[in-house]
Amino acid sequence: FPSHDYGVGLLVPLNLSLNIFVLLLITVFVATFYVGLGLLLSYYSQDFTSLLVNYMIMMMVFLVPSVLIMAGLLPESLLAFTRYLPSEISLRIMSLALHDFEFMQAMIDLLIAFVASFILYRFILIPRFKAFASKHLGV
Repeated sequence: FPSHDYGVGLLVPLNLSLNIFVLLLITVFVATFYVGLGLLLSYYSQDFTSLLVNYMIMMMVFLVPSVLIMAGLLPESLLAFTRYLPSEISLRIMSLALHDFEFMQAMIDLLIAFVASFILYRFILIPRFKAFASKHLGV
């Protein structure tokens, strides 16, 4: 066999440089933000079905522009507006573990994600948790 890795049943050669530690760290970082959004939706949902519907609507709003960008179907004039959607930032942050990246853009994306997560947890989720827990969980 040649001296490179193979995937999918030895059919497709892979030359993939992957930093597992960075990928794990970034996955936890991105997941924290989306868990916060899920908690926020659970604060305002009446029941489990409405929570799922609201989460699906939110993910469609965040992910449809990203899919259109990847498919090349989004007009160039709208790219500037979609650049800082949470899904786009998450995709760029997750790609840090896979390939070379532009340092300044990576730092901006990490800063935006950190600030958004901090604001979400510190000023919205944590202050409202006690009321939510006592109302819905009987604590």
